[in-house]
Amino acid sequence: PDGPVAFDGSNYKYSKGERLYLDNLAKDFKEVQLATFVLRHGEPFYDSCIHSKFESKNIVIKELAKPLSRDPGVLGKGVQFLIVFIQILRLVRKVDLGYLFLPSYPSAMGWLALKIFRKKHFVYGADDWVQASESMFRWPEKKNTLFYRAYASLNKYMERVIVSSASFGVAAGGQLIEKYNIYGCQASVHLNSV
Repeated sequence: PDGPVAFDGSNYKYSKGERLYLDNLAKDFKEVQLATFVLRHGEPFYDSCIHSKFESKNIVIKELAKPLSRDPGVLGKGVQFLIVFIQILRLVRKVDLGYLFLPSYPSAMGWLALKIFRKKHFVYGADDWVQASESMFRWPEKKNTLFYRAYASLNKYMERVIVSSASFGVAAGGQLIEKYNIYGCQASVHLNSV
């Protein structure tokens, strides 16, 4: 998932609705490895993630590297992404099928790793990546620059290629289903009941 999940020292926890969804999904697999960022007590947003512990015994959390500083800048983010990509490459070699949560840069890296190893994937769309690009952008001083336009174009491209090459998709709403179907992905809606 996009994550992050929280670790309280004993258990991994997530928001209740997403945790229920992943626990239910795990019932259909021998093992589910979640590659995600992990928050610990004292870190920002920790309290917002600690609602509900995972119950499935076959869910294994694979912690992704976080930035080395709270405000890493473009270069620091690039170093973090390189480390995360290496982690994901190692993980993808051992899996049979990829589940990609969109929009998410770790999922984009997962898609590339899955392509390298010629493995199938499916997607869960929580939001339209193109529309979410503005709120995901972390450098407001670069908002009206060529850098931002390249970033937005890359997001649009990643969404299209990840979705169009998916075996199937699940989406959080009708507009995403329509978009995914246009991309050639067989998509259905996921109504999350909490």
